[in-house]
Amino acid sequence: MIQVDKSNIKGEYRNEAVFMPELEEFLEKVALAKPLCKFEVHDNDVRKAHRREQNDGVKTDHIIYRIRVIENGENLGGISIEDRWRDGQYEKAYGVSSFRISKERGRYDTSLTKDLKVAIRTAKKAFIAREDSELKKLVKENVLTDISRMHNQASNNVRWGIDNEAEMVFYAMQAWRARKYGEKETKLPAIPVSCRNLAEHDKKCELFDHINDLFNMTKAKQGYGVLANLDNSLTVYSFATDTVARYESFDELPTDMQQKYAMFKVLDVGEPVATIGVKLGNNYAFVVG
Repeated sequence: MIQVDKSNIKGEYRNEAVFMPELEEFLEKVALAKPLCKFEVHDNDVRKAHRREQNDGVKTDHIIYRIRVIENGENLGGISIEDRWRDGQYEKAYGVSSFRISKERGRYDTSLTKDLKVAIRTAKKAFIAREDSELKKLVKENVLTDISRMHNQASNNVRWGIDNEAEMVFYAMQAWRARKYGEKETKLPAIPVSCRNLAEHDKKCELFDHINDLFNMTKAKQGYGVLANLDNSLTVYSFATDTVARYESFDELPTDMQQKYAMFKVLDVGEPVATIGVKLGNNYAFVVG
């Protein structure tokens, strides 16, 4: 049996979890075709199967139906045995999922077939690691998307903390009074007139201040997008040079980036700091450069 990492399965049933028989054969053939790949399973790759015993008790088995395929710390996809509805009944099918698969119907990233040979051919084509150009696009787009989303949300939260209509009317009247008495400028109070919870509003403003700085950095092509891979290596995209580099470990990072990236151990996901960066979801981060 090919070695499969089960360390990500809950300890309470890690040792008793067994592979579906068809999946073992599928794995062996994929491993022969892709000798550089490693394999692992997580909790959601395991299903429960209940069966009744002779004493009328119910026994729960934990069945591994899907295996993830990894190369150089990159998740290339997975293989699985799944039930497929065909011609009015369910049948067992070999599944191959990958970012390289794109379908218009059904699960867009998964191919299902009853033929093992077809599944192997699909796996050979699908399980190919990303080239540098693909990695560059992947990290850049994910970091930009997350920071843009956080920026929009923080901006909306600041606006929703006050009554926009009331604030506009107040400003319009202040400006009118200034013009009426021949003054060129008007003053606005430090506390918005419609703000009901100043402490909460201040927190929202501070959060926006930080994420706005980071958002502007990406627009100015500054900083780094970082993807933490499954083997603890790091893929780093430079916004300044539009290039990508791979570091085998945290210790290989440039010193300045090391110091900032290390701070993510004490920062929560989505907690931006203008002088450091922000830890994003799915092992991504933006580091100030």
